[in-house]
Amino acid sequence: MIRTLQNNGYRVIMVGDGINDAPALAIADVGIALGTKSSDVAIESADLAPASDDFRRLATTLNISKKTIRVINQNYGMALGINAGGLAVGAFGYINPFMAIVLHNASTLAVLVNSSQLIKYNPKDGNTKSAKSPGPAAAKAEESPSTGLVQEDSKDLVPA
Repeated sequence: MIRTLQNNGYRVIMVGDGINDAPALAIADVGIALGTKSSDVAIESADLAPASDDFRRLATTLNISKKTIRVINQNYGMALGINAGGLAVGAFGYINPFMAIVLHNASTLAVLVNSSQLIKYNPKDGNTKSAKSPGPAAAKAEESPSTGLVQEDSKDLVPA
């Protein structure tokens, strides 16, 4: 079934416990072996092996992953921009080698400071702990009775 869906152009996520579905976890585009009770074969076959058996936490994992990728992309852009700018002004002799070293280390420090926002990240409201979450009127959300997940306007599922 997974191969059929993939051949029809779909990207397939397989979620299982790994007892009898390790091969399916391996061939899916994303294989998720739930829980620490999953077999060793399933954990090795899967792309993701969260410690929790609660599949509803997968939405939280997805939100954290998206935020992390955004921060990584920001860091790449920031480091490349600062270092390319330093290289250009250094090549034309506008700054001395010592200032180039300071500029390079400043870009490293900027990446660290930017990455530190992940420490305070709260996936429930999508912000850092210091930011206030919007009130109930700010976003329309509906809870699915079958999964307990909330689907917001952005089409992302988050735990209720």
